Amino acid sequence: MIADGCVIRGADIKRSVIGVRSMIGENVKFHNVVMMGNDAYEDKEEVDEKYPVGTPAPGVGSNCVFKNAIIDKNARIGDNVMLDPEGKDDGLYENGITIRDGILMVAKDAIVPSNTKL
Repeated sequence: MIADGCVIRGADIKRSVIGVRSMIGENVKFHNVVMMGNDAYEDKEEVDEKYPVGTPAPGVGSNCVFKNAIIDKNARIGDNVMLDPEGKDDGLYENGITIRDGILMVAKDAIVPSNTKL
């Protein structure tokens, strides 16, 4: 299911729910993912003005893989991020990422830098 206002560029999305105004980059794989979406759109210029250099735009960048995950509202996820809870212990990880009962969660307003692997 995909809500209104989403921008999805060449993603492989299976058994997932994509919330309003979600931005998903190229070559992204979502398997069993719930993405809550964003409160508002932000273009590159707005991101560059408000945040430190290198902060990702709202949504998910390119070349990312997510499995068994919940991405809360307004999360900013960079390029080349691989998040999969399989084989990992429950607990709080870096950058607002938590695993609980085999489900990976990215917190509301979290910033996950490019090239993060979990």
